[in-house]
Amino acid sequence: MNIAKSLTAGLAGIALLAAGSAIAEDAKPKAGTYQIDNTHTFAFFELSHLGLSNFKGRFDDIEGTVDFHPDKGEGRVEVIIDAASVNSGVADLDKHLRNEDFFQVEKYPEIRFVGDAFEISKGKVLAVSGELTLLGVTRPVTLQFSNFNCIEHPMARVPACGGNAHTRIKRSDFGMDAYVPAVGDMVRLSIEVEALQPKDENKDG
Repeated sequence: MNIAKSLTAGLAGIALLAAGSAIAEDAKPKAGTYQIDNTHTFAFFELSHLGLSNFKGRFDDIEGTVDFHPDKGEGRVEVIIDAASVNSGVADLDKHLRNEDFFQVEKYPEIRFVGDAFEISKGKVLAVSGELTLLGVTRPVTLQFSNFNCIEHPMARVPACGGNAHTRIKRSDFGMDAYVPAVGDMVRLSIEVEALQPKDENKDG
């Protein structure tokens, strides 16, 4: 577990409760550039292990930007994941995941998604299509969104948007084929993301 992130999230939650702020629902999203909030954004992966159970892990360090123009139905998102931040909850397994069998973090330190084909309805992002780069291989991927919302952030006092994105990939398509099929080839990816507009992007706010 990333202790710093957990502590930050916990303190933020306490501050929010202490302030007694009401969170607005379904606020109209504002156009502009949003910065991904690293303390409230995680990428998860899930795949079959020996046909017995589903193995799950996550990445703790994520950064990126979203250029969002809902009225035009346009946008661009770039998400950069630190491959070495992979976290299974088991230290020895994390070392294995970082080595040549899987994420090869010394050779490929970043996992990157760049998307500029937005499907937007009534100000809500339904899907983003783009390209995922993993182990130096780039493939087309579409992220399907659920629970997408925009609000006025109750503590930062700036526009904020977030949601849960999901897709499925074959890891062997990216050259990660160790232990297939005992360790599943099909991987479910999820990115739970929150992004805030910097104050200089929100001069009227």
